[in-house]
Amino acid sequence: MSRPRLGALVLAVAAVGGCGQELAGAPNNSGATGTDPATIELATLDPCTLLSDAEIEALGFRPDTREPTELLGLVGCGYFGPIYGDLRSLSVQKEPEDTVADYAARAETFGGYRANEVAGRAGAQVQVAEDDTDCTQMVNAGSGTVQVEWSIREPGATDPCAEALRVMQMIEPELPAVGS
Repeated sequence: MSRPRLGALVLAVAAVGGCGQELAGAPNNSGATGTDPATIELATLDPCTLLSDAEIEALGFRPDTREPTELLGLVGCGYFGPIYGDLRSLSVQKEPEDTVADYAARAETFGGYRANEVAGRAGAQVQVAEDDTDCTQMVNAGSGTVQVEWSIREPGATDPCAEALRVMQMIEPELPAVGS
């Protein structure tokens, strides 16, 4: 990923809703002409189906705000919290090309970066802002990553990294195997 694309990605992660381009009804298969079955499997994963409406509500977000997004190669789904309150947004996205190792190589470009593991998968927590109002938990899946971003309005109300990890643990069983 080039520096301009990384900079735009950082902004995209910070502003989940509204900035994304709505997907047409068909899945995005651009670039999935591929010979790599892992890419194809990740390409068919629909981030909007990984959490049920009941799970979204239980997390404190509004299912009626579900918005498919596609921005800079990241295909995802965003949700907003209540108009008033601490929760800003939740997004689930897939990155078909970059792995956790690719993000680790650019760790110094983020506000915070911590390597971790989720159910045996290589993972990482990335913070864009240094004010503890956002956190993205990513894990390797297929040939790339799946990412959960949790954003709050004011620091201190909840730990966005703990919440992003909790959501990732919920959806991890549905993700394609690494390299499959």
